[in-house]
Order: sequence, then structure tokens, then C-alpha cells
Amino acid sequence: MLPLEYRNAGHLLVSYCTNLSRGGLFLPTPEPLAHGDELTLSLRVPGRDRPVSVDAVVQWTREKDSPGGPAGMGVSFRDVDALLGDTIDGIVAGFSPLRVELVGARPAAWHHVAALVRSLLTCETREHRLAPDLSPTLRDADLVIVDLERYAERGIMVLEELGTLPRPPPRLALCPGRDDALRTQAATLARVVPTPVDNRELRQQVLEAVSEVHARWPGTDGD
Repeated sequence: MLPLEYRNAGHLLVSYCTNLSRGGLFLPTPEPLAHGDELTLSLRVPGRDRPVSVDAVVQWTREKDSPGGPAGMGVSFRDVDALLGDTIDGIVAGFSPLRVELVGARPAAWHHVAALVRSLLTCETREHRLAPDLSPTLRDADLVIVDLERYAERGIMVLEELGTLPRPPPRLALCPGRDDALRTQAATLARVVPTPVDNRELRQQVLEAVSEVHARWPGTDGD
């Protein structure tokens, strides 16, 4: 039994619409199981007293973090609609918008990014200039997007700070496509979208980031 926790009830809705409706889910983990392995997931979501158990099988794996996404495994579900239908209905009734934080030194660029994100998600967006000690402000976000086009070193520091939190928020880095070394470094800290931004790529990475779950592997303390 692998316990899973959604950071926000809205994450379950996003996942249900983008991943679960296709019968699957991506689980970030540095130690993915092998293709074909079977497992049972226990989903605990806000607003529901008891976890929902779902049987699953590993369909594909990503062994290492890369510009394409973090290490982990894609799993498929059985009878997910029957198991989660009532839960989804209950969450819809009391749903509050996701919180997306935009960090960078190009305020004009955020108009495009923020508009696209709001077209994908029911969310509130806020903008922040790069500054020290931002992590306390960003720690409870549902998604943090950091622009590395200018002052890349400061942006990397923000991503590193967020990565040290006990439960880091989902992170996405906008990284110059021409800078392979920076993209490789950023990929160890966040999902990466090259700039100039391709709308389809940004859409995919945003949806995948906010539909990730927190997995507590057996034998860990679950924090």
C-alpha cells in the first residue's frame, strides 16, 4: 500500500481532468518500480475522512531527473471513476482556486504566462521580483514558476531554497533554450520549459506539475 496525498483539493480536480480521466497518474520518485509491477494506492484528499484505495500497475518509468520531468513512474488505474466519482463531486462543491506564484525579473513577460496559466486552471496568480528569502512567501503555493531568462543565478537560488522545504511546492523553471548547462542545472530543481515559451509545452508542464501527488513510501516517516 502506497499512501498518496494531494497538496490541495484542487490538485485532485486537475489530476482527475488531465491524468485520472485517462486512467493514470504520474508519481515522482527517485526509485520507481519496474514496468509491470502492481501496487495499491491509498489516496487521501482534503474533505474526505477516509482514504480511497486504488489498484494500479506501472506502465512506464523515468529513471533520472531530466528536462522532460522528474524521475518517477506512470501508473494506470482500475475503476478509478467508480472509486473517485463521489469524492470529485464533493470537492467541486467546496473548491477554492489554486495559488500560482510567478517569480522573475521580467514583469512584462508575466502577462503572457499568467494569462495562459489562468486559461488552464481555476487559479489566482501573483508576481514577485527575484529577492532573497522568498521561500517563506512561496512555500504554500500550489505552483511556483521561476523565470531564469535574467539573473539566472538568483532564480536558481530561489529554486534551491524551495527544494529544501520539508514539502516543497511544485516548481517550474522558464530557462533560455540556448543555455544547455543552465537547463541541465535547473532540471535537477524543477520542471523546465525553454524560452521563448512554446504554449503547448508550457501547458503540458503546468498541468503535470499541479497534478503531481505527495507519495509516502513504506518505511518512511511520511513528512
